[in-house]
Amino acid sequence: NDLDIKFTNNATSPVDLAYEQAKSKVAAVNGGTYKGIAGILVNTNDGADTVTNRGNIEEDSSSKTNVRAYGAVVNKGTFVNYGKIKLNDSLKENANAITSEDIKKANVGIFANSTNGLQTTIENHGDITIGDSTHSNNIGSWAIYGYNVNTGAKEDGSKSKITVNRNNYGIYSGDGNVNIKNTKL
Repeated sequence: NDLDIKFTNNATSPVDLAYEQAKSKVAAVNGGTYKGIAGILVNTNDGADTVTNRGNIEEDSSSKTNVRAYGAVVNKGTFVNYGKIKLNDSLKENANAITSEDIKKANVGIFANSTNGLQTTIENHGDITIGDSTHSNNIGSWAIYGYNVNTGAKEDGSKSKITVNRNNYGIYSGDGNVNIKNTKL
C-alpha cells in the first residue's frame, strides 16, 4: 500500500469506555462501532506472505472512537510499515477507573490478532502516536502489540519515533524475536 488512509468512526455520541460497557449489552443504533475499527487489515493466506505499507494511517480527529481503534491489524503474515500511524485518545477515562478487562479494549497502533503468534511478524519503520500526551485520560494504548517485533530507521535513515502517553505502553511481544533498533521511544 502506497496510499494514505484516513478513517473515522462516525457516531452520534463518543464511543468511549462508558459507552462500550453500556452498549455491548444491547444493540446500538447510529452509535458507531465499539467492536473495532482499523485503518488496514493484513489477512494473508500464508504466514510467509508480506504486506508492506508506505502510506500514512490516521484516525481522523472527527472520529468518536476511544476503544478498539487500530492503525493496522495483522491476522496472519508479515506487516512491514514505513508510514506514520496516528490514533486518537485511548479509553478516555481516568486511570483509577480502568480494570484489567478494560485494557483489552485500548487503541493499538499495530496489533497482531493471531491465536498462533508465530504466524505474525511486525516490522515498523514509521512514527506511531496514539492520542494527546498533554492530559491524563488517554489510557492503556500500545504502539505495537504482537509477536516477532522488529523496529528500525525510516527510509531516509532517521530514527523512527514511538510516542506514548503516561499510562500507555510502547512495544509488547508475546513470543518470537524482538529487535528494537534506530527507534526513539
